[in-house]
Amino acid sequence: MMRRFILTLEILFVSLFLLGGSFPETEAARNTSGRFSWKDRRTIAHALGGMDGKDYLNSREGFLFMYEQGVRLFELDLSRTSDGVWVCRHNWNDSMGQWDGNGKKVLTEKEFRQSKIYGKYTPMTLEDFFLLLKDYPDAYVLIDSKQYSLRNYQRTLEDYSDYVEIARNAGAGETLDLAELQDAWEGGIESVFPYRSKGDEKGKTVETVSFNAPKKTVYTGAGAAKPHVIIPVFPGNNCEYDSAAAFERAGADVSTLIVNNLTPAAVAESTAALVEEIKKSQIIMIPGGFSGGDEPDGSAKFITAFFRAPAVTEAVRDLLNNRDGLMLGICNGFQALIKLGLVPYGDIVPMTAECPTLTFNTIGRHQSRLVRTRVASNLSPWLAKTEVGDMHTIAISHGEGRFVASDDMLAQLKANGQIATQYVDEAGVPGMDLSVNPNGSLLAIEGITSPDGRVFGKMGHSERYSNGTFKNVPGEKDQPLFAAGVEYFAA
Repeated sequence: MMRRFILTLEILFVSLFLLGGSFPETEAARNTSGRFSWKDRRTIAHALGGMDGKDYLNSREGFLFMYEQGVRLFELDLSRTSDGVWVCRHNWNDSMGQWDGNGKKVLTEKEFRQSKIYGKYTPMTLEDFFLLLKDYPDAYVLIDSKQYSLRNYQRTLEDYSDYVEIARNAGAGETLDLAELQDAWEGGIESVFPYRSKGDEKGKTVETVSFNAPKKTVYTGAGAAKPHVIIPVFPGNNCEYDSAAAFERAGADVSTLIVNNLTPAAVAESTAALVEEIKKSQIIMIPGGFSGGDEPDGSAKFITAFFRAPAVTEAVRDLLNNRDGLMLGICNGFQALIKLGLVPYGDIVPMTAECPTLTFNTIGRHQSRLVRTRVASNLSPWLAKTEVGDMHTIAISHGEGRFVASDDMLAQLKANGQIATQYVDEAGVPGMDLSVNPNGSLLAIEGITSPDGRVFGKMGHSERYSNGTFKNVPGEKDQPLFAAGVEYFAA
């Protein structure tokens, strides 16, 4: 390999050695194995290194000086000239001796090349630098994109494409195909841990569902500015904290109830306590997790058994049928809702062979990653703050998320607007490829609702988003389910 460079969206090092001077020979300088190791690179030359008491030089002399001191890991800043050429420069705020005065000035490429930095150091275009690197094959370079806002993420990708093209034209780099790299890394264990679709499922797309409800479900009871949410926590649930926090941020009053199953008497006490909580609540939220360890024979068995207790069943029916209440189930909660019949039927009903269900992922193992979902219907009050076609980037974490149903049931759900969300690619197209659909759900279904939309079950963990999370990932991460659920009761 002739040349390697690493793009960073932001340099994350706490300490960077910035100054010139005498450096002892480092382990990096003595490492002749040709293999990159962060551990070996204990010194990084920021802005290609300083010298003579000057820093942020990004100059030929600064690079050569630091290289001679044994440094092999360099950070490079890039800016564009006024005529669009990438050059090695921290920014255009300071003249650094390249023009008179202290004001900001953006030079042309010609002006930049003709103006020595501080009158003595050689400025370089990015192409110049890549040509220089051909003579220093053991040097590694991190490129600071200077894009510090997530809004500029797409611009960073476009810039990176420029860098690769410049390196290729300079003959100072080799292009590595990401699919080939992934195959080299994961292909050896693919028979046990598959990570990509093959055969008919590879690249396969499915119908994009779009349903605009002719009539929306509205709340007809007395307004509640701060609706009460009850979150029953079953053994094995692990998302109650995130769920409660999401509802509280949306303005709800939240209670959690730990379901105790140590003894028959404790189960009876928890049953009575949940019934009383439901009577005081406007919303029931069943959180994600792995209740009962997803045993025996599949997920949510203990939750469904608990909700089928006659007193709990009647309390749920009273909430939904008489008080216009809402229910939400995410991941393990969705598994419970569908195995109770609350989705898609809107009631707790006996299960038959014709009922849709959630079963094991086609990949044969647990999936934990971010996915894209698209709003397919605006029937549900939970989706009142979104539009059909809106896309969200959402965390998933499940081993049993594959939605299966008969063709007749799928057609009925589509016609009724009960297919709420689908897994999609970056273009918003739903599909069966593992890169899009993490579990193999039919019609790429991620979430469905009851006939009136007031009960919503979905696999993606919308509650796991909060301000500051997933900042290095493109797309809209804030799916406003919780705010919509709270605002529903303000009517």
